[in-house]
Order: sequence, then structure tokens, then C-alpha cells
Amino acid sequence: MDLPFELHIALRYLLAKRKQAFISVISLISTLGVTVGVMALVIALALMTGLQQEVRDRILGSNPHIYVWNTRGISDYHAEADKLRAMPHVLGAAPAILGQGLISVSGETQPVQIKGIDLDLPARTTSTASCSARISRRSSVSPRATPCR
Repeated sequence: MDLPFELHIALRYLLAKRKQAFISVISLISTLGVTVGVMALVIALALMTGLQQEVRDRILGSNPHIYVWNTRGISDYHAEADKLRAMPHVLGAAPAILGQGLISVSGETQPVQIKGIDLDLPARTTSTASCSARISRRSSVSPRATPCR
């Protein structure tokens, strides 16, 4: 029988002779253990990579790459947004209002950052277009609101 050298060495040490059958069982169990461990590691890495990509897409999808502001405020934001859209390599520009606030739940108060966007603008600037169809401007925010996906 003409086996490759590597396979010959592997079979020689994994398969025992008849009087050493217990060693063959131990080799089988340890080989299965290593196989299951490697399989679990590969699956965990694949899941974490996919989760990391999803989280990155959600964060970057709702935050702009660049904020443009003036310390005295911008009076005509439509004209400023049009100037930004006219620049090369700019895919979209939209106004937003940023603020800070406090939220109190069950006697505990936490700081929050509030961001207001115009839902009537084209969906080229954020990935919140899928959420805007579910947001009703007439209803109040409920604590059981469905998160945007």
C-alpha cells in the first residue's frame, strides 16, 4: 500500500495494535475533543465578526462623518446644506439639532444626548429611512416603542 508519508505517520500513532486497543479509544476521544473545540472556536469567531459588522453599520448609519456648525448658529441652514451638497464627493447633507437632557426613571436620573432630524429629507444622509415609516409624528413616545431594525 502506497500512502503519503504524513498519512502513514498519522495512522501509525493514531491506530494501535490489537493488544493496545485502549490507546486507540483514548486517541479517538482526544481527536473528537480537539475537533469539537476548533469547531466551537470557528463558530464563535464567525458570530462575533458578524455582530461587530452589524453594530458598526448601525452606529455609522445614524451618525454623520462630519458635523458643520457655527458658534453663533446657522440662520439659513437650507443654503448651507445646498453649498455642502455642491462640493465634490459629498453624497448628502442634512440639518440636525443636537442637545442634552436628563431622563429620570424609577428615581434614577441619567444624562442623555438628544438628536433631532428632519424625516422629510431624502434618505441619503442616514439609514433611518426604514424607521421613519413606523414613527408617527402625532403619537407620543411610548416606553414600549419598537426599536428600528
